[in-house]
Amino acid sequence: MTTSSFGRHQQENVSSNIRGLKQTFNTLEQYYIVARFVFDR
Repeated sequence: MTTSSFGRHQQENVSSNIRGLKQTFNTLEQYYIVARFVFDR
């Protein structure tokens, strides 16, 4: 395996990790909004 292909693979891993983090934050944000809505009554 050459270094360039290894670097490209690392970049793909990082971008997919960032995508996963964004999805997690979106889910947490939705839960937070719902919880605030429920507990504010």
